[in-house]
Amino acid sequence: MSDNQQKSFVSILKSTLIFGSTQVFQMLIMLIRTKISAIFLGPLGMGMVSIYQSVIVTVTQFSSLGTFQSGIKEISNSKGKERVEIIFVFSKLVNTLSIFGVIIMILLSYPLSLLNFKSSDHAISFLLLSCAVGFYMLSQKQITVMQATRQTRSIALNSLLVAASSLIFGWIGYSQFGIKAIIPVLIITYFVQYLIGKYLIKIPKLKEVKTKKELIDKSGPILKLGIILMISVLLINTYNIIFNSIISRYGKIEDLGYYNSAFSITNGTILILISVLTSDYFPRLSASITNIQETKLIVNQQTELICLITAPISICLIIFSSVVVKILLSPQFVVIVPILQCMSLGLMFRVVWQSMSYIILSRGDKKSYFVFDALIANGFSFLLNLYLYFSIGLKGFGYSFLISSFLVAFFLVFIVRKKYKIQFNSVFLRSYIIILSLVLASFVLTFFFESNIFSLLVLFISITYSIKTILRKTGFDMAVFIKSKIKSIK
Repeated sequence: MSDNQQKSFVSILKSTLIFGSTQVFQMLIMLIRTKISAIFLGPLGMGMVSIYQSVIVTVTQFSSLGTFQSGIKEISNSKGKERVEIIFVFSKLVNTLSIFGVIIMILLSYPLSLLNFKSSDHAISFLLLSCAVGFYMLSQKQITVMQATRQTRSIALNSLLVAASSLIFGWIGYSQFGIKAIIPVLIITYFVQYLIGKYLIKIPKLKEVKTKKELIDKSGPILKLGIILMISVLLINTYNIIFNSIISRYGKIEDLGYYNSAFSITNGTILILISVLTSDYFPRLSASITNIQETKLIVNQQTELICLITAPISICLIIFSSVVVKILLSPQFVVIVPILQCMSLGLMFRVVWQSMSYIILSRGDKKSYFVFDALIANGFSFLLNLYLYFSIGLKGFGYSFLISSFLVAFFLVFIVRKKYKIQFNSVFLRSYIIILSLVLASFVLTFFFESNIFSLLVLFISITYSIKTILRKTGFDMAVFIKSKIKSIK
């Protein structure tokens, strides 16, 4: 490996560790916050929080018109004065859209209350939460600029402070006032999130004042890509809504609960990976759009690193799936163990799927992203989920996740290679085959013969291989390090 490649890998490793560890911390905070909510709010209160937060996120996704992801692409792919201008335009655009989001929330407050609670009693609550939508959109604007300009430390610190503050406000509010504190806690949490981002972000100010026409003209590229992304998200959400409706009507609601429980466990790992890809990988790809060699290097190094990290996690979930289910859920959910094991193996292909999706996004190829990722990939996954469930029952969910992840990953690899001439090199493929073989071995040993000493041996080999490979790529020589320590002691 050349010095440039080594420096690039070290940079990617640092960013991955920062964002990955931050996401893990956020998950721990979320588990503690969920426990506090369960104690002081009970099932009813937790259900209300879930409804309010899902509405805030949904309204934000719709009213932002996908500008957060498209903003990362446009800002990352610019430099100097042009970047300052794009940040200025993006900021003004999101400010306007945040007002749009607040108005939508106000107008929908009454029907949202009827839809979610079958009465108008909660209309005032949704009306008040329009403030939360505004603050959330403004805070997302700040995070987008941080990601696009790769303000790594600010992003990590922002995530930590936001998670800690949400825990503190939730604990104080719910312990003192119970369900009555839900709306104030949500509003304060999002307001503080906005203040934290405002304090941490570093944005160069534009001295020239832009006219409305200039702002509209320069907003065009951000909005065009953003609207396609928003439509893609709405399409995926539609798949989920139809899926839930079909299973609850023609299958068993309990099976839907089992599926969502298994998916939520594996989804935690996916969220960590997506956080890394969104915060560092996507901006890097967008910035290197004119340099195909640099793009190939970033794709291979980042995907290999995430695969090396994912493999031991997947093996742990496969081997200890029964224990994980009993700890995170309850013994009555042990029926989902085979599903969880299949999904854990599928994570190795989901990594590739996500990596390829971000390549398409970084190219600004709106049509390809919508058709190949949102429409075909997620549509195929949706249909296979239904087919295998009604064909073989509950286990079909696990098989569907595994098969769809495998087929979609290699479908997108083919598309990216054909359209953009970007492919995995021999170094990545050799490493991927080794770690995939180890994950597959643990799956076979555990799935067919239950947990045994050989499964643990595979886990040990996987951890050792991942650590050794990562250290080798950073230029760290363990033998030299030990010798230097021995000499220093003497």
